[in-house]
Amino acid sequence: MKIVYVALGFGRNDNLGGSVRVAAQNAIALVEAGHEVLFLCTNRKDRHDKLFNNIHSVIIDGVEVIYLNTVCIPFWPGDFGPHYVSIPDWVVEKIKEYQIIHLHEFRSYLSYRLTEIGNKFSIPVLMYPQGTFLQHNRKGILKKSYDFFLLKSIKKYKYFIACTKSEALDFEKNGINRDSIIILPNGIR
Repeated sequence: MKIVYVALGFGRNDNLGGSVRVAAQNAIALVEAGHEVLFLCTNRKDRHDKLFNNIHSVIIDGVEVIYLNTVCIPFWPGDFGPHYVSIPDWVVEKIKEYQIIHLHEFRSYLSYRLTEIGNKFSIPVLMYPQGTFLQHNRKGILKKSYDFFLLKSIKKYKYFIACTKSEALDFEKNGINRDSIIILPNGIR
């Protein structure tokens, strides 16, 4: 199968946390299992610094990784904040060759854009938020404002992937259709 993986980073030389490392490990495991994986992520080390000045493409452990040029707001509160990711036409053409888009970031412009691209070209989009879905904690107000703008995207996902039964229940309690929820624990090895 040809799979597009999407996360804020690839987990090499960045400070973007565990979810990007999980996404990268899963992408590598899929390549080892015989799948073709295109991994799209930002070119950021963190909100303040870039890993690469522009778009950068490289093969890492059999995964084609494209670091997309990304602009962030450095003074924004929170971990990463609002960002804009430039997706050139040649990358869109490459995406059209794939069978599924697998998102690892719930509230990101990159996920929003890939959802739109997937729907435009009838490529199923899976959302794997890895614990980032709920609006609780000190970031709740920010998350609610993101959700207001991204609500249409939620309806465009083929499946929501939960890591646990409790996360699946959280999805249901927040309006996600039970039939579109799949439980898949972290790791595929």
